[in-house]
Amino acid sequence: MYTHVIWDFDGTLYDTYPGMIEAFHRCLAAENIHVDKAELGVSMRSSISKTLARLHKEYGLRGNFEESYLALRDQMEKEHMQPFDHAVAVCRAIHACGKKNYLYTHRDRSCLTHLAKAGLEDCFADCISLEDAFPSKPDPAALLYLAAKQGIRPDACLMVGDRDIDVQAGKSAGMATCFFDPGGKTEPDATWNISALDALYGILRLHP
Repeated sequence: MYTHVIWDFDGTLYDTYPGMIEAFHRCLAAENIHVDKAELGVSMRSSISKTLARLHKEYGLRGNFEESYLALRDQMEKEHMQPFDHAVAVCRAIHACGKKNYLYTHRDRSCLTHLAKAGLEDCFADCISLEDAFPSKPDPAALLYLAAKQGIRPDACLMVGDRDIDVQAGKSAGMATCFFDPGGKTEPDATWNISALDALYGILRLHP
């Protein structure tokens, strides 16, 4: 029985990638750099930091390119970003039955403002973010720290994410894993594969 659910943010709780890709594409265009948006999306979904590094090398992006991208991304997200279907209801159901939600993201803690906007601030017991300076996923250090801090057994945790690195991090920490992809992609190493978040009602034995 999983009593602790650790959520990734981008592409898992919130449908952020379309806005992130659009903001990145616009910032490139502002520098007269034209790349295929679909290919850019594939690269960013794999790793934003590696995408930045590659484009810096290929095009010599100006030093403050990342700051410009983040500013435009944040502006667009304040207006348009939404949680995935069922995300809010599932998090509330987890909290209501005495289980606990946690957030583990490579973003900074400003993402908590989006949870607050959705009325979820009281549904999350803890957050690991960019400011905590742990090695990036798939390194399990942050997850192991969270488990030790909260006094919970890794085998009581379910790590939910949309990328293979979420699955790898959870598995390396001794946790069950749930890979979420709305398009139906699966990860063979995941304990569970789902294409809609309401599937978690059954996995976690929740009542809608």
